[in-house]
Amino acid sequence: AGVVRRGPHGGDHSVALGDINGDGYDDVVAGIGSDNRIDVAYGSASGIPQSATWKTFTQDSPGVPGADESNDMFGAAVAVGDVTGDGYDDVAVGAACEDLGDAKCTGDVTLLHGSRSGLTGTGAQFISQNTSGIPGTSETDDIFGYAVQLLDINGNGYADLTAAAPHENTGNGAVWELRGRPGGIVPDAALSFGGRTLGTPYTKAQFGFAVE
Repeated sequence: AGVVRRGPHGGDHSVALGDINGDGYDDVVAGIGSDNRIDVAYGSASGIPQSATWKTFTQDSPGVPGADESNDMFGAAVAVGDVTGDGYDDVAVGAACEDLGDAKCTGDVTLLHGSRSGLTGTGAQFISQNTSGIPGTSETDDIFGYAVQLLDINGNGYADLTAAAPHENTGNGAVWELRGRPGGIVPDAALSFGGRTLGTPYTKAQFGFAVE
């Protein structure tokens, strides 16, 4: 699984590969942040099917938290990995300009689960700095979820979520590491750090602008 993202605003696109339906073939998840959507193309022995068969998810899709609003940038960053350890890859979707309460463009991440029938909104998780147990507070222009990744960083069989907010602390930037478990992403052992934590130049560094 992997993620590629480009551009900070207006026309943000991203793409990631993973086996969402557990059939042994990688599937393609394409995020179109400028249109607040992700498209899923299921792979097969013959390759990627024609676009007419692709499945589209927005924040108005059944089970997906939130609402489809202009400029949320849902899909500007995507990542694929098996968070729950059930053999089906899940999809993390960043919406870096989501508004939460009075905090404008603070951002969030939505986790959508894979299944035998493909990606589903059932059991989807909404994750922000206001989520209980996660360090920090959702503030205007944090752009939490600007970059995301799903990797098993501790080797326990569950993909963990990396989420970045490069405008955190007035542009210094920060990255969050959140653990994967059978029930999804959990706040247990949640960690947030930035350039200052690592002893590197940090002022206006936009730490987390990209994660790999």
